[in-house]
Order: sequence, then structure tokens, then C-alpha cells
Amino acid sequence: MQRVGLRMLLFSLMLMTVLAFIGWKKVNKVIANGDGNSDDIEFEIDWENVQCVFNYGNEDVAPPSCEGWVLVYEKVLDLGNNVCEWMPGYFYNCETGEKMDIPTEMTDPNVYAVEGACAPPQPSPPCGGLVWNNGVTWISEGQDSTCSRWEWRLYVSASLPCNELGISPYPASLVGWPTAFKFLGANPVSAQAALAFAGAGSLGDPQPGDQRNIVLRLDLKPAVDAVEVYMPRWGRVVEGGKWCPEQGPQWIPASHVATLACWDLPSHPAAGGEDQAGNYFRDDPVAADTPLFKGWGRVPYYAYWSLYYEQYQQVDTQEVCVPPAEYVYDEDKGQYVPECTYGEDEQPGHIEEIPVYDWVSHQSGGIIDPDWVAGIPDWAKADLNGDGDPEAFWSYAIRVIRLGEEPNYPVNSPWYKEYVCRPFIPMVVREAQSRVAWPEGGRVQP
Repeated sequence: MQRVGLRMLLFSLMLMTVLAFIGWKKVNKVIANGDGNSDDIEFEIDWENVQCVFNYGNEDVAPPSCEGWVLVYEKVLDLGNNVCEWMPGYFYNCETGEKMDIPTEMTDPNVYAVEGACAPPQPSPPCGGLVWNNGVTWISEGQDSTCSRWEWRLYVSASLPCNELGISPYPASLVGWPTAFKFLGANPVSAQAALAFAGAGSLGDPQPGDQRNIVLRLDLKPAVDAVEVYMPRWGRVVEGGKWCPEQGPQWIPASHVATLACWDLPSHPAAGGEDQAGNYFRDDPVAADTPLFKGWGRVPYYAYWSLYYEQYQQVDTQEVCVPPAEYVYDEDKGQYVPECTYGEDEQPGHIEEIPVYDWVSHQSGGIIDPDWVAGIPDWAKADLNGDGDPEAFWSYAIRVIRLGEEPNYPVNSPWYKEYVCRPFIPMVVREAQSRVAWPEGGRVQP
């Protein structure tokens, strides 16, 4: 895959979104498409908890935490000062990627139009500290949206995963032999830490400012479902491997179709063989002193943080009658009367507004900039769009899976074997003992 093609693929995946939770009149069902034809689909939407997305780009995007149906808003009018009017555009199914038109009743701007920023907000780091640990560790002391301190401390850690790369033959191939590389898919990772309650009161008797159901979460999600691979001296397969023009790193997408490569020289020290097979392949029929190549594979990951908690806080005011008594003139009675009365014996009092408290949900989150992570090495920062500003993390951990033979190089075969997860790919390339059995003439297993 060419670098330009990767940038175009990543551009559509990296369009920033912001989540907004909007209160609506609750309805039970929505008729999608709504044109009265057989493709109309009826599905339920919980309007009190619907997840909404502002689509800032020209591509269809969904938030990282996308679940179920998401309502996507589109920009319809620029009101100036970075304020725009937005209208519901379509429903997006997070599981299938399916899009559904909104029903006709949701096209009335007098009811459904909302105002919001025209441009996406810039990401900000979470409160606390982010530390590198072959992934991300978030150490967060109690906080609110202004990062003020609370009486609790949590940490959550998510390590970059090991991804599987199928190779056949392995651990040794022959000079000029077409060697298959098949990426078996990038794995997401999530981790969270939770605290049931924090504050001066208790769950049964909360005090203003108390918090409950506190959850810190980290998500590592593949930026693309592909791996970038490099092996010393490897090349493109030309004429069945008789020619192997040398190539640089190659992107291999997750696919049932294998990518073929070959070598024009064995893994001799003079050709870059820097280690010996005995250090890695003790159970394979490869001589321990055989030199080998050491390449690498890496998968880019975006990292996201999120914080959720409920806080006991004022939500309203309520009028109550309390002492001392205050009197107001009643024109109908022509005399002064108590402003109000309270109790069974109707004691005179006055009206006073008191605060009403309840549990209120709070959440925040966003993408993690690698430069926010303390101690991160430069090799772990992924600059995918080539602008000099890294936005993702490289995972170099690769587990090689030995595949079966052509034509499909299946994962399940008598040749199947899993190898240890490593931050590099060791591989032996030997000089062919005989040149009479090329692939078109029958395979000779190295």
C-alpha cells in the first residue's frame, strides 16, 4: 500500500467528532427512510439517552464509543463567531455501518435544530498523569471538569496488544521462494478502574459534592486494520520468485489473501543476517548456528480516555414554609395574614426557597496525544499523516503464526504453529539446495 493511499484511508478515520447528549421528548419507535416503501425499517430509540454526533467533515464518522444506533447531526447554517445551526442528518448503526434516513417529522428546524460550534474542539489531556508502559497508564486523582481535587485516587493501565502475522513457510524460507505474509487482524484493547463512592457522606446519606459510580477507562483502537512490515533484503515476487526487486516497508491489510515476498540473498551476515536461529527456534528443524534476518511489524493505535461519575448536586429549588412568621396583606380579607402555614397545627411562617439535590451524571473524554504521555520513546509515536505531529501509538508486538501451503495459505493446517510474541520478526532465508522445483513445478518444503 502506498503512503498516499494510507493517508487518504486515515483521513476518513481521523475526522474528529464531539459527543452531545440532547434531551428530547421520548418516543418509542422511529420509522427509518419513511417513504412508505418496503425498505422502511422500524426500530426503537431511547431519546433520553441517545448518543448524538456532530459530523464536522465530509465523511460519515462515528464516535469511538459508538454503540447501537447513533444520530448524526449535519451543519446547515453558519451563524458567525464559530456558532452553527445543526440538524439531524441520518441514523448510523455502529454494529453494521448501515445508514438510515431520518423520518419526515424530524426535519422541522423549529423543533430539532440545535446550535453548536462550527469546528471541533481541540483535544485536552485528562486530569492527573499519563505514563508510558508499553501502552498508557492513567493515574487520576479526584477531579471535576476543572481538575479540582477530590478525596479519591484511581489508576488504569492499557498495554498495546500483540497482533498475529501469518507467514508461510516459516521459520525458514529459500532464496527466490514466494513467501506468504497474511495479517490476521488488529486487536483492540480496553481497561477500566472503578470506585463505588467518594465523599463526606455515604450512599444512603449523601452530602453535596459526593460522587458515586466513578469509572476511568482507556481504549486502544487500531487506526487501520493493517500492519506495516519490513524484512531486510526482501523484495517483490517477479516471475514466480526468479527475480526479487528489493522493497522497503509494506502495508499488509487484514485479508484472507496473502501478500507474497521473496529474497535474492540468504540471511548471511554479509547480507544483514545479524543473529542466529538457535536463539529463537529451538524446536524447529533449523541449525542453531544458521544466520537469520530480523525485521519488524507494527500496527498504529489511537488511544482514548473517558471519565464517568455521578455527583450529588443541586438540580432545582423548592418553596417550603418555615419559621419565623411573616405577614402579608390579604385584600380580600382586609387584614394581614401569614404568608404561609406549616405543620398539622398550621403554624405561621414564611416562604423560603431551598435547594433540591439529586445524582447527576458527568462524563468527559477524548483522544490522547502521544506527547501527553510521560516517558514515551520516539519509536512509539506514530505520525500517520506525515505532518510531523504524531497522533497515534505504534504497537510492535507481533506473534508469528505459521500458515499452511498455497493456494490459500490457510491458518488451520498441519503446518500450524504459534510462536512467541516478540517486538521483531526473526526469519531464516537459506540458499536453495536445488533449483529444479520452483512453485509452478511442485513445492519443496524448506
